[in-house]
Amino acid sequence: MHVAPAAKEPGVVDPNWFKGFGTTEIGAVHSSEVQYIFGALDKGIEVFCSRKRIEAQHVDYQVSAIMQEYWTNFAKTGDPNGGALPRWPKFDASKRPYIQFTSTGPIAKQALRREQCDLFIENLKRRMTK
Repeated sequence: MHVAPAAKEPGVVDPNWFKGFGTTEIGAVHSSEVQYIFGALDKGIEVFCSRKRIEAQHVDYQVSAIMQEYWTNFAKTGDPNGGALPRWPKFDASKRPYIQFTSTGPIAKQALRREQCDLFIENLKRRMTK
């Protein structure tokens, strides 16, 4: 198994490593939605880069049910919207809409990480013209 440079052992990263990015709070990471999508919260929620699990709370089960409904709608029809769910906006490159899952329910927002994405796109275009 590959061990990341900051890892103390496979799968466990020293939280101080994230200070190099200006934070120790990393938020949701890639694949952290999997337990919610498949309703697999009964054994606890995995904590990124540790072997710890935290107990799922009532709100976690609520978020899980909503995420499952969006995903099921999308699998059935190609559109995540339906029922009483707040409308998931269709992607538009100029507005960059998305859904934020919160403890009070899903909220449609726009321009997720706009500055970082614009910088990435600008840099990508510059490199492609070389």
